Amino acid sequence: MADQDDRKSDPGTASPAEGASPAEGATKDEGATKDEGASPAEGATKDEPRDEANDAAQDAEVAAAKAAMAEIQADAAEQRADIAEAEAAKARLEAEAKADAPFPEAEAAERQAEAAEEKADAAMLEEKIAKEKAEAAKREADAAEEEAVAKGKQAGADADAGKKKKKKKSQRPAEESVAAAATPLPAAAPRVVEHHDEPEHEAAPGIVGAPYALMGYFLTPAELYHACEALRDAGYVHFDAHTPFPVHGLEKAMGLPASRLPWFVLVGGITGLSSAIALAWYTQGYDYPLNISGKLPFSYQIFVPIFFELTVLFSALTCFVAVWAFGKLPTFSHPTMTHPAFPRATDDAFFISVEARDPKYDLGTTRRLLEKLGAHEVLEVAQ
Repeated sequence: MADQDDRKSDPGTASPAEGASPAEGATKDEGATKDEGASPAEGATKDEPRDEANDAAQDAEVAAAKAAMAEIQADAAEQRADIAEAEAAKARLEAEAKADAPFPEAEAAERQAEAAEEKADAAMLEEKIAKEKAEAAKREADAAEEEAVAKGKQAGADADAGKKKKKKKSQRPAEESVAAAATPLPAAAPRVVEHHDEPEHEAAPGIVGAPYALMGYFLTPAELYHACEALRDAGYVHFDAHTPFPVHGLEKAMGLPASRLPWFVLVGGITGLSSAIALAWYTQGYDYPLNISGKLPFSYQIFVPIFFELTVLFSALTCFVAVWAFGKLPTFSHPTMTHPAFPRATDDAFFISVEARDPKYDLGTTRRLLEKLGAHEVLEVAQ
């Protein structure tokens, strides 16, 4: 009898159904990422050109107000001059009317008339100075107005350029901005900004070349005298003064050394005297001696006029030649003549010129010093 094997079947060995698939989990969209590289918002910047234009406009208004005030002062000075002139005329008429009066009364009237005339002259001078100041203030106002207009145009151009740049930047694709945000930016190299300062001086119009000197003029000899003292005390050596008439003591104010001219004149005089003595001795005592009344052939007493004449002649000729040599004459043209107002140096202006070869010469510093001393139309002239 065949033994039947007890077959034990293992429970739970059935395979899962083929149609059943595992649940699919929701996956994140890798393409959707947060824009972590977004750049921070840029802060609003000030419009510096506009501010400069506004400042220039305000400066122009201030200069115009100063010019108007100077014109008012000039008109007031003119009225005072007219009043003083009328008073002088009245005093002169009264003096003429009292000419036949007793001596003390007539003399007093004459003095009053002279005082009134002096007052009128002073008022006329004050009027002239006030008009010059008004003209200078008007020129400054015009210059400030031109500067304000130029800065306003520049500010407008800068604003238009900024708008165009901003518009162009806003039209860039978003992908480019995202890529730029995701990419780490390299360290920016330090930017070097060059500041081109505006020139602190004005040059004489139409003059091109190496600078020769800085020039300005004053209205009175006293102002020129004190300006020369200030330049001397500041250490300036190579500067000169140009005046319509000699100003006493100006060489001391400029710190000039004693002139060498007297020594040349002395040498010329000694040469003339020696020549006269030699001429008289050679002709009368050596070459052709004469016996006149038993006197010595060479009797110096009779030649004293000759000695004097030749001494004076040689001294004068030496002085003339030395003055021309020291003054580098004749000079038909000089850089100082290029200053627009220099013709007034022969009329009513007192010029001063600080040469560029002076060791202390600095364009900005020297210009500010001259303006502080009261110089007008400080300009640089070229060689």
